[in-house]
Amino acid sequence: MTWIYLLIYATFVLVMAALQKNEHIILIKDRRMSRMTKAIWAGGRVLIVCLLSAAYFLLGLCSIGGAIALAIAGLAYFSYMFRKSLNEDMGWNKNYMGSTSRYDVLWIQLAELISSGYATPTIDLQEDHDIDYATMSTYRDTVHLAGKLANVGELLVVVSGVLVYL
Repeated sequence: MTWIYLLIYATFVLVMAALQKNEHIILIKDRRMSRMTKAIWAGGRVLIVCLLSAAYFLLGLCSIGGAIALAIAGLAYFSYMFRKSLNEDMGWNKNYMGSTSRYDVLWIQLAELISSGYATPTIDLQEDHDIDYATMSTYRDTVHLAGKLANVGELLVVVSGVLVYL
């Protein structure tokens, strides 16, 4: 039965990621995407996933530790699936990460630290990202490294969270 509950949870998170991805595409195409929109979505996403995890705990489907692990894994799963499907639907590189999300910026800065030992300040990275990505192959490679790091990190969190939940 535990696997069925896990599948229901994963399906709910996947549907939520698909819905937000579709909204995201509309806002990008209409040039209305903003950091504020991303922040509101992130807050709503955290709230919904935490409420779902709390419901699993309250219904006796998992321990409090399992609910916390499920929430963290759910957020990582959302992020992975959202980015994967957004990049695919927009025709972007599968490892592309943008600059309007603070989360993406942190991964880009980590990739910069790994590849060059230096991380661009957040404000500068957010302001220069689109131009640098279009014109500088080394920056583009760093952004793609960030996407790979995020993919691996998120999948490790998902697997770990599922193991704790089980």
